[in-house]
Amino acid sequence: MTTREEPLLKEERLHTGTRGPPFDFDGFANQVKVGDGVDALDCEHNWRRARAVEIAEDEVKVHYQGTQAKCDEWIPRSGRRLVPRGLKAPK
Repeated sequence: MTTREEPLLKEERLHTGTRGPPFDFDGFANQVKVGDGVDALDCEHNWRRARAVEIAEDEVKVHYQGTQAKCDEWIPRSGRRLVPRGLKAPK
């Protein structure tokens, strides 16, 4: 594990203004379908608005809002890099 990943692993709850059980990152990522809007953590560790453009068994390909298709990225479903739209990325 790299030190750049550690802050993500320590985060147990999304800051939604309510208390509740820890967010199920894997459960959410496994339900994402092509066309769904998400917030995604890019390779530079910035939360960005994105849309799922392709789905594979273990990954979701996202297109970051305001970028060219060459910036699209495959994100593993098993990480903490995908959350529902509006929870992490600036509006």
